Amino acid sequence: MTSCRFDTYLSKMRVESLKSMARIFGGRSQMRKAECIKSISGGLADARQVKAAVERLNPFERTALAQLKEMGGEAEVGALALAIRISGCKLPTSRRYSSDPAISLLEPLIQRGLVMSERGVDYLFFSSHIYSDEPRIVFSDERLLAGVQTVEFPPFAISPTDVPLRTGVRRPAAMLLDIMGMLSAIDELGGLPLTKSGRVRKNPLRKLMRALGWELEGFSIDGLTFPRPGLAFPATLENSGLLTRTDGGLELGVSLDTFAKRTPVEQIRPLTQGFVGNSEWQELETQSWYDAGESYVLGRQVLCLAMRRLPSDTDGFFAIDDLSEMLFLCTGAHFSLERRVFRPAFAWHRSEKEAEKEEQKWMENRRKAWEKLERRFISAALETWLYYLCLVELGWTQGNDAPTHFRLTELGRAVFLPKSDVEIEAKVDESQPGWVIQPNFEMIVYLDTTSPTQLAFLERHAQRVEVQQHTAHYRMTREKVYHALENGSTLEELLSGLKSGSAIEIPQNVETEIRQWAALREEIALHRQARLLFFPSTRSRQKAIDGGFKGTPIGDRFLLLAEQQADDLSRQKKFDYAKALPKCLAVTEKGQITRTDSDLDLLVEPTLDRWAERKSNGGWLLTQASVQAGLDAKHAVDELFDFLGERLTHRIPLLLSIALQAFSGEKFDVNIESVTVLSCPIPKVFLAITRSRTLKPYLKGQLGSNLVVVETGKVQLLRAQLEWLGLQICDELIIPVDAD
Repeated sequence: MTSCRFDTYLSKMRVESLKSMARIFGGRSQMRKAECIKSISGGLADARQVKAAVERLNPFERTALAQLKEMGGEAEVGALALAIRISGCKLPTSRRYSSDPAISLLEPLIQRGLVMSERGVDYLFFSSHIYSDEPRIVFSDERLLAGVQTVEFPPFAISPTDVPLRTGVRRPAAMLLDIMGMLSAIDELGGLPLTKSGRVRKNPLRKLMRALGWELEGFSIDGLTFPRPGLAFPATLENSGLLTRTDGGLELGVSLDTFAKRTPVEQIRPLTQGFVGNSEWQELETQSWYDAGESYVLGRQVLCLAMRRLPSDTDGFFAIDDLSEMLFLCTGAHFSLERRVFRPAFAWHRSEKEAEKEEQKWMENRRKAWEKLERRFISAALETWLYYLCLVELGWTQGNDAPTHFRLTELGRAVFLPKSDVEIEAKVDESQPGWVIQPNFEMIVYLDTTSPTQLAFLERHAQRVEVQQHTAHYRMTREKVYHALENGSTLEELLSGLKSGSAIEIPQNVETEIRQWAALREEIALHRQARLLFFPSTRSRQKAIDGGFKGTPIGDRFLLLAEQQADDLSRQKKFDYAKALPKCLAVTEKGQITRTDSDLDLLVEPTLDRWAERKSNGGWLLTQASVQAGLDAKHAVDELFDFLGERLTHRIPLLLSIALQAFSGEKFDVNIESVTVLSCPIPKVFLAITRSRTLKPYLKGQLGSNLVVVETGKVQLLRAQLEWLGLQICDELIIPVDAD
């Protein structure tokens, strides 16, 4: 989309549409095309004329433009049509049948010139595009939309129920901790590198999941399952602006402090939009024959709009079944997560009664399909991201394991209701102590009296262990303190922050230990852009220094090169650790690892020594004992697979891959049994034997096109039957080998 103004498109419009649009700004029906364009351009440039024109629009037109404005000024025709249908406004009667109900609904807006397409009106009405996945985008002039106000939706005709037997609601402080924990973990990982296709690489994603204590398949939150967080959160955080895409991957878009200082609504609304627009993740794991990501985005948009139609004059719970029914009545004939819905022409060559019967039957089939998929999607959305973001409270009735009811939380009302008077502020009494630090470095944090900025401080400086309803458990660790100091914090800020929120004085041993950690760090110099030269021995390094190499000796065999020396290394082997390192290893099915390059970078040998046995021939051998040793050292077998995938010159042999998984504890069952096999290369004879009722008791199962397993104890009986048939029996099994 290159323009959000009509000016450059007016000359391409038909005269009838221009006249209709000119009348909005007080134009006459007898005007010529040039006069119409002049009247429209002048009207759009005058804010007073725009205001008057908007007031002359009918309710349907105002609602449609208000929805388009909320969607950013442009939208796909199907999405805009659904937004209008869910709004509850009175829809115009279509003048003609269209196999595309979205275009049929938007036709009055298109013909009036209130919405346009860059490719023209004919492109929108061209029927072949109905069967294409190519998006049809419409837009309106930004000056016209500026005069459009948000419209109120009429409430659904549903009634609240009594408070369910059991309810569940998430505390915003717990959600805030989760989000800041994710951002902190991503920052500690140095960002999330991306593949060429733009997806987060598997190894960094596994590290992030481990840091958060989650499994890739899903995690539990208050007894509810949140599936596939690795697909859900990176894209959501990027959509919400908390992560930004760079050449190196996904990095923090805002600091923890900046995020913490926002109001709750300012924190949640972008995250809500981030989940809605996430096409990489789906609430339901369905086996679709096509990429359903965009359909789920559209489904979430519809669900968010439906929240605006919930009766707002009650605090009661609503049945999820009732919400599903309302959504079906509004959109069931026009929307499906699984496929595009085509509404048949029921009156085609039929009587009115027959057409009504056919339409009723079609709607019954649509309702059945809705219950199988869309109804499940509504529940899944309520139980996952809507609950995770503290937007809904869920309720369970007697005898139901899954939630049956819901209601918007105070935060949910503030996010979903555009004209809501609800103002959510951080309800924290900062005059009360926020936490207690114990001599064993454990911290108990009281969420009711700890502000978001204090939580951000803790996320940077302490390791979060778990979060409960009213408290959080943290632990002070040397690694976390090191990382905070490396990223700009100071010892004084750390101790001052701990003391300001503590209910009691910091234990003396804790303060002493933290000071020692900071002092040790001061003795360590971290060079993020260092150029090190590696030597085979201390003697060879000294010889190089005597020969003119300038730098600082590090350890026994390294030399930190001086800046003026670093670029003069044309004869030396160079490795850039900021980029992909060379593939330099080969491995056999039996786990024998050999080098394919005489020069190895400094990460190869330590990694192989961690997982494999070093052999006298200069190679390594992966064994069950060596892999177990790596696991005992608290390393994950995924790290070994990632390393081999990055450094092997070929793919890891499948047999070795299975062996490594088995070494790490995964169970694989293999059955071995001594059997007798009957082979018959003549198809008709083999078919007669395997289909015979007489011979069936002697046969155990077919192996291939000419092989069948014989019951071991009945071999002689089968032999007698085959001899009676006159078949020639050979005791040697001959299996033909296909020539290459």
